[in-house]
Amino acid sequence: MSRFEVLHVNIASGASLSGEFKVQGAKTVGIFAAVPTSCQAFLQVGYASGNLTRVNVTNGSSNWAWNIGSGDGAVDLKDSGVAFPFCRLETVPAQTDTASIAVVMKL
Repeated sequence: MSRFEVLHVNIASGASLSGEFKVQGAKTVGIFAAVPTSCQAFLQVGYASGNLTRVNVTNGSSNWAWNIGSGDGAVDLKDSGVAFPFCRLETVPAQTDTASIAVVMKL
């Protein structure tokens, strides 16, 4: 029987970085985002808290990115972030109001 855990982080009004979320031990990770501003979101990952950088797609051709329209969106990270214990989202442009992020982990 699978067990799920949900973490909640925000992107503050006028900011472009979410709080960090720890996904260590997760088999799969999905993200649900409610954003006030249409944006392109980049996944940042790292091996230590505070030391995060944008992750590339598997073939290395570009940064992993997710286009989110104003409102709600969801994405399955598949193998993009599971190999790293720490993650966060970066949005371009910055959010005009608080954005809510739910991180769903299958353990």
